[in-house]
Amino acid sequence: APMLVRGTAVDPQAMSAATALDLATRQSARSAGLDDVGELRPGAWADIIRLDLDQPAFVPGLPDELFSQVVWAGGAHHVTDVWVGGRQVVAQGECTTIDRHETQRQVRKRGRRLLDRG
Repeated sequence: APMLVRGTAVDPQAMSAATALDLATRQSARSAGLDDVGELRPGAWADIIRLDLDQPAFVPGLPDELFSQVVWAGGAHHVTDVWVGGRQVVAQGECTTIDRHETQRQVRKRGRRLLDRG
């Protein structure tokens, strides 16, 4: 949505990085009926990600530009760790809640089965 707004307006300043992040996090949670979101404080739900900032997308990593670089150039491949509601669900890039290799095996098996039906 932010890229659409910026492209339609033909203005890279049409939506700030802060607004884009707010839409993707706090506002999407609120649209799902989660009202008590958007701040880190005792007793509140907290979903947190850790990013590998030692990547070309974040160079030069100047403090006043880092936030915009994360929003506009960051991606899932930069995420190293994730906590949802205080529980770590990704550690060093690997999901801690499922067996990724077994899941991939099952998806391949089911994909072949679907192809065989076609």
